[in-house]
Amino acid sequence: MTLSMKTWHFLLIFFALGHVMAFFHMPPPTVLWKGETRASLSRAANEEIGTEGGKEAEQRAPVKDTVSSGSSGASFSMELQSKSPSRIQDLVRLLHASEDPLWELVKFEAETSAAQDEKAAGLIQQRVLDRGGIQSAARDFLATKLQGSNLPATKMKLLIDSVFQEEPGIVQDLREDLLVATMRDSSIPSLLAAFLFSKGYHAVATYRIAHSIYSQGRESLARYLQSLNSELFGADIHPACCVGRALYLSSGTCVVIGETAKLGDDVIIMQGVTLGGNGKERGDRHPKLGSGVLVAAGSTVLGNIPIGDGVIISAGSVVLRPVPEYTRCSGVPAKVTSVLRKHKENVLSIQGMGQSHFVEIFQDPQRGG
Repeated sequence: MTLSMKTWHFLLIFFALGHVMAFFHMPPPTVLWKGETRASLSRAANEEIGTEGGKEAEQRAPVKDTVSSGSSGASFSMELQSKSPSRIQDLVRLLHASEDPLWELVKFEAETSAAQDEKAAGLIQQRVLDRGGIQSAARDFLATKLQGSNLPATKMKLLIDSVFQEEPGIVQDLREDLLVATMRDSSIPSLLAAFLFSKGYHAVATYRIAHSIYSQGRESLARYLQSLNSELFGADIHPACCVGRALYLSSGTCVVIGETAKLGDDVIIMQGVTLGGNGKERGDRHPKLGSGVLVAAGSTVLGNIPIGDGVIISAGSVVLRPVPEYTRCSGVPAKVTSVLRKHKENVLSIQGMGQSHFVEIFQDPQRGG
């Protein structure tokens, strides 16, 4: 089930108000992104858009003209830095009216960055501003990264295009992966930085292409992409494994996910994580992670065992047995160390949202959360 357009717009609108303000070193708006529930953000979005009077809106210059006039993103960022409420509302309108609000936000950041750094402007222009959307931008970027003597960039582009045509839902997956990569990683200042430089995001995108090809029965080609993924981005993700929506790999380095592993939605995988077999089983032999699971750095989960929704696996743990939902486990071998208090009022239950389990809403009573 895919995100509805209305829900997707609301998600991007308030990501913009929270994260883009940080990108320009501005105080956050009244409704903060972090710490607020998704439901309250959606309500706030309705209020923000609904309170705009028709006459007032008509008196303003068209949103797209405002963004593209003058020095493009640079002039708009200066107006944002002046803390003009009307300009913030213009940004809200731009994202709400766009068919692809996430890419509009990426382009907005790209225009601003290009204006601020002339030496980086060529790269940004080629990778982002000259592309019509995330589909063509991701295709060209991945083709450049994955090209080789066997598959030059032109053939790689045709291959990725065929995947997008065969399975259009992958493009939406790439949008959600990009969004969570920016939300989860405090070292990534913008969607633009995640798209261009996040090795974890590139690894997830490459896996999704390889998985689609593997599902078509083209195993050799899929394994070739798996090999490139491991070589270039450090993530050895078997193309046969099943991964849900909004997967976040912190860096991709030394991440191993086995053939029969299954991951739910909104899973967080830190560096040095292995989801492997125990060497005693054949066939279905890898872990099954629920939604909202966080596997911290250097952890290992072995065998065909279920890991419940909302579980937090502490760094350096070795998990050999099933872990019940909404618990924290740690140690070698790992044991349940605490039960996470589930804040029901903070859990978004809108079906189709895809990102319904967020680990930050689960708090550890032993730590006073």
